[in-house]
Amino acid sequence: EMTDESGWLRVLMMHPHSSRRFLWDILSLLVVAYDVIFIPLDLAGFEQSSELQRYMGILDICVAAFWTCDIVMSFLTGVHQQGIMEMRPHQIARAYTRTWFVFDLIITTADWIFFALQF
Repeated sequence: EMTDESGWLRVLMMHPHSSRRFLWDILSLLVVAYDVIFIPLDLAGFEQSSELQRYMGILDICVAAFWTCDIVMSFLTGVHQQGIMEMRPHQIARAYTRTWFVFDLIITTADWIFFALQF
């Protein structure tokens, strides 16, 4: 069973098992792999050429932007609640803000702060 509502947001909403969400999740795995590899290297003070630093800076911006977009995507993705697929935006927002939102916001804010401190 599924609950949804009409309105302009309905066009943007995604079923969590849709191909669009699946592709986003695959991209998320790639970004996590990048973070897992490069954050420890950065913290360890890995020496980088100036050209590599420039590319890494661009990638860091892309990663921070991706995780920021991921917060928006989480507000637009349906959730399972008590055996029902919830597709109403206000219910999805309520579920997300009560679970992962604060964690996602802290991590994403830390990414942007880390990026800003590099300049």
